[in-house]
Amino acid sequence: MPTVLILGASVAGLPIAHALLKNNATTTKKTKVILVNPSPDFFWMIAAPRILTKPAAFRPEQYLIPIAPGFAAYPAGEFEFVEGAATAVDFAAKRVSVALAASSSTAGTKTRELGYDYLVLATGSTTPSSVAADSETAALYPFKPPPPSPSNPTPAPLEELIRSAQTTIQKAKRIVIGGAGPVGLETAGELADLPHRPSITLISAAERVLPGLTEGASRTAATQLAAKGVHVVTGRKVQSYSAAEGVVTLDNGETLETEVYIPTTGVLPNSAYLPREVLDEKGWVVVDEELRVQGPAVEGVWAAGDLTAHPGRLAQRAGEQAGIVAHNLVAEINGAGAGRRRRFAPGRAMMVVPIGAAGGTGELWFGWVPFVWLVRLVKGRDFFIAKAKSLVFP
Repeated sequence: MPTVLILGASVAGLPIAHALLKNNATTTKKTKVILVNPSPDFFWMIAAPRILTKPAAFRPEQYLIPIAPGFAAYPAGEFEFVEGAATAVDFAAKRVSVALAASSSTAGTKTRELGYDYLVLATGSTTPSSVAADSETAALYPFKPPPPSPSNPTPAPLEELIRSAQTTIQKAKRIVIGGAGPVGLETAGELADLPHRPSITLISAAERVLPGLTEGASRTAATQLAAKGVHVVTGRKVQSYSAAEGVVTLDNGETLETEVYIPTTGVLPNSAYLPREVLDEKGWVVVDEELRVQGPAVEGVWAAGDLTAHPGRLAQRAGEQAGIVAHNLVAEINGAGAGRRRRFAPGRAMMVVPIGAAGGTGELWFGWVPFVWLVRLVKGRDFFIAKAKSLVFP
């Protein structure tokens, strides 16, 4: 029985694991799936802007779903969940070194070597606000789980980090957000709805907010932010932040006093455990059209989701890639010809961006900017929270 080792249990890794295990029920060529994740829970990151700013909006059990119970129905011997983080990959030997979480280790064992026949890299990305800042007094705002590191392979429990961020935000009267992409705007909109009405400043390096969407979407967003009292600064970058002094410094020397600074500028690859030869210059995994990992001595390895070098790192694209990887893995295991493989075609994805519970904008078919009521209906009401459990229990 070949072993498929999947690193990462989020919107890419989870569906791949389930697809392979469900395929076992329909074929004589069964596989064993080992799923590795630093946390025992799956985090519904899509709702993070509301989770972090409005503690009463959702219950923790709605956005933190235990992973292992979702696989309990599969036959014994076909699935194993390992709570830990990959620290190194030896492609030639087909082995992965994993630092085990304290709850996973037995008899004092802190590391484990896992062999594989096929490997899936789905460790995703993280955000600047989820990474420990230079100043020890700076808070973390986990829009995504904090990444494991060699010195800290199993970070603090996510629920603990979320509660800390919620408490900090609820007390703050002045908040600066660095970055005016979708996450920055969603966070600003949620903050503007808070009863204590904090002063909110949004910094955009571009000359408009939502620079990745159409100008119509940007204008709609700017109008709504102004109506909510959000002060927008365009054409400026955050140069530094001192948590001890409570000061954000911009690239023109201007300073802003704040109690909370939340960086939402881009994402960072969770790829520190991988050899440089499979990464591009920014640390993303290089794949071909079939999502196979490219590099010397790399055989039987795929990648899906945010970790790949493909731009447009959205949950919907990660789910699409997961389906392609699962299909191609089954074809590979069954010895199907190349004609059975599927290919991923990067393209512009549709997007809706809630700005508070009742506002929002976005870009749909052919650049169409959706009506506010449609944004609320599609995403603004609950950030798709009802879908979280279905990824773990499909």
